[in-house]
Amino acid sequence: MRHLERAVELDPGHTGALFQLGHANDLSGNDDEAIGFYERCMTHPPVHVGVLMNLGVLYEDNDKYDKAVDCFRKIHHADPLNEQARLFLKDAEASLTMYYNPIRTR
Repeated sequence: MRHLERAVELDPGHTGALFQLGHANDLSGNDDEAIGFYERCMTHPPVHVGVLMNLGVLYEDNDKYDKAVDCFRKIHHADPLNEQARLFLKDAEASLTMYYNPIRTR
């Protein structure tokens, strides 16, 4: 982690290090930090599909469905045959109109 952080200090646009830092934080459950690193990757095109996929999943996990849809649409637009992106997009779009009433489930 220290080496990755140092790489980003030396080159703030080092997308490889930013992605690895995002991934490590994602695996550690540090969603906000992971999202921050992935979002920084997005500012340095070309954006790798892994960034969009991981960021979309994190957005969806954090109830940011509109942002998740945007990530999955970008993947699907670039690669219409990406079945995983198509399924994730469909799920995220459904979540946009989903309503959960905790009182009715009791």
